Amino acid sequence: MMWDSRSWTGTLVEAGQYFITYEFVSTHNLYTWYLTGVYAPHTRDEKLNCWEELVAVRTICDGPWVTCGDFNTNRTMEERKGCNRISFVMFDFSTWIHEMELHDPQLHGGDFTWFRGLNHPSAARLDRFLFSMEWEEKFKNIKQKLLPRVLSDHCPVMLECGNWEKKRSNFKFGNWWIKVEGFTELIQVWWNEFLVEGCPDYRLNIKLKMLKEKLKNWSKANFGMIANKKNSLLEELAEIDELQGTRDLTEDEMMVRATIVVELEELAKNEESRWRQKSRVLWKKQGDNNTRFFQRMATSHRRNNTIDRLIDKGEIVEDPIEIRNIMIEFYRKQYTESENWRPET
Repeated sequence: MMWDSRSWTGTLVEAGQYFITYEFVSTHNLYTWYLTGVYAPHTRDEKLNCWEELVAVRTICDGPWVTCGDFNTNRTMEERKGCNRISFVMFDFSTWIHEMELHDPQLHGGDFTWFRGLNHPSAARLDRFLFSMEWEEKFKNIKQKLLPRVLSDHCPVMLECGNWEKKRSNFKFGNWWIKVEGFTELIQVWWNEFLVEGCPDYRLNIKLKMLKEKLKNWSKANFGMIANKKNSLLEELAEIDELQGTRDLTEDEMMVRATIVVELEELAKNEESRWRQKSRVLWKKQGDNNTRFFQRMATSHRRNNTIDRLIDKGEIVEDPIEIRNIMIEFYRKQYTESENWRPET
């Protein structure tokens, strides 16, 4: 097991016959997590003992936990060439992952991590990363990626966890979305397109995340289209009004103008609904035309919820990373019991 000492401080926690566990503390922001490397045995009884030992290791790793390595078994028939039945050890392995509440992300770049030889048909997915819910809550865009195999019969596997700097952007369902024509049908199409393997609760969790990303991208593109459509309608309306200043409008032109006005009203309602939800002002009537007021309220909430400077030991700190480290250290001290503290009897 190797790590970059410029970024992490590693401390041995536990070592067994088939695994080794280290605690890693970031040198940048005191973030702590645990990694267990595994090289599983061959027989079923030995594997069961190995997994029981990993359960015990997990109890002493209080925080985000990742385990990885050669588990020497696959979970599904698709993870081994020529496999036509689910063996007992495959069932045991999947049950253990489920009971440990671990996540097994989809493997990108290939289906198998082990090959018997260049001209041999045997291949299987024996190597993988598994991680706890605390790890998933911390990082975004977690992917398990297959790397090229050079000399070994095993392919290297890399766990990608997105950018280190976390940019908070909470997902919020837009109330105005349900008013868009065909929105419900679009959700149904997306949901049916998502193909996820695993236990039911894991599939539901992953599909909801995939749906969230689809909705975010759709909302961004659709809202941009709404803005362009609004500007286009306003230009058409200005042209008709200019024409009306020189002569009477024909019946068809009056019908076009009325249609444009109706469409603009509908767009205005959607825009108002969007800003109303952002502002969290729920005591205003939906029909009131207070879009500018809602925009100011949303901006005010954003400003009040932002800490752009702190005074630490008499000095003003404005760097976002330093502010974050100061806050982490403050609450770490607040929730750390003193060595001299004793419960009352």
